[in-house]
Amino acid sequence: MGKNKWKAAAVVISGSLAAMHLYNRFIAKAATQNNRLPDNHGDYFEWTQGRIFYTKRGNGKPILLVHDVDPTGSAAEWYKITNTLAKNHTVYTIDLLGCGRSDKPGLEYNNYLYAQMITAFVTKVIKEKTDVIASNLASSFIMTASVLDENLFEHIICINPTPIAQLEITPDKISRFRKGLIDLPIIGTFLYNILSSPLHLDTICKEFYFSKIEHVTPELKDTFYEASHLKNSRGKYLLSSIFGNYMNVNIKHALKKIKKPICIIGSRQLPMNREYLAEYEKLNRKFDVTMISGAKNYPQLEIPEKTLRIIQDFLKEEI
Repeated sequence: MGKNKWKAAAVVISGSLAAMHLYNRFIAKAATQNNRLPDNHGDYFEWTQGRIFYTKRGNGKPILLVHDVDPTGSAAEWYKITNTLAKNHTVYTIDLLGCGRSDKPGLEYNNYLYAQMITAFVTKVIKEKTDVIASNLASSFIMTASVLDENLFEHIICINPTPIAQLEITPDKISRFRKGLIDLPIIGTFLYNILSSPLHLDTICKEFYFSKIEHVTPELKDTFYEASHLKNSRGKYLLSSIFGNYMNVNIKHALKKIKKPICIIGSRQLPMNREYLAEYEKLNRKFDVTMISGAKNYPQLEIPEKTLRIIQDFLKEEI
């Protein structure tokens, strides 16, 4: 390639990077302009790896709500059941590290990191044994934390925990490449913004998150979209760890050690979910699976009344 061609290529590359950078800055600002996730009604827990946003409401026995682990995730996942739970509980909700209003450091996110974070939050903020409800992948963090410190939780409820076989998938060359690509400063952020675009998010909501399109309100999609772009779209570091399979861990040994009953709420609309959740029951007789119809990933958002009935029955509370 001649010198002129090299110069032309350099100009094209530089121009492309500049355009990507401008696009990234525009998205980071435009995606958060509706302020769906204000932080004026909560507080921050200063943890070693970053500031963790949380809310506290109600009175009574503490209960901690831990949302699914995804750049679109935040404590907003619980808004349809929080007020009811707050009638009998002091309800704590958190935005996990890398999500929502919490800090989003550029590090490798994994199961043990979140187990440590949750342990620190219970120990230093709640300061007593608490009930806990966790969603999807976050359920594995609760199970790990429960084994590390059996005095953290009283009752444990898991909603659609990730299949055990999926948690056993470890990083390989391809997944590490995906992680490295998303971690790149400009190109990686550009790819992340495409993967977090309203169009792509709309597809995910319809195909994976919800069973009925009418449950996907514009306000809810806007909240997911904003959560993924707060802190200058640094949610990409969490996504890269998910893409890299760094969030997975073999929890079979930990599951066998759990000594207290655990309620698992499973959605029938998720393919093969009953079979997947049966694996939990096989590993530990303390696990009790209750299947529920009318929802996919997030029954607490799609069918909150049904979900609350199961929760309150397990906690032996009046509805």
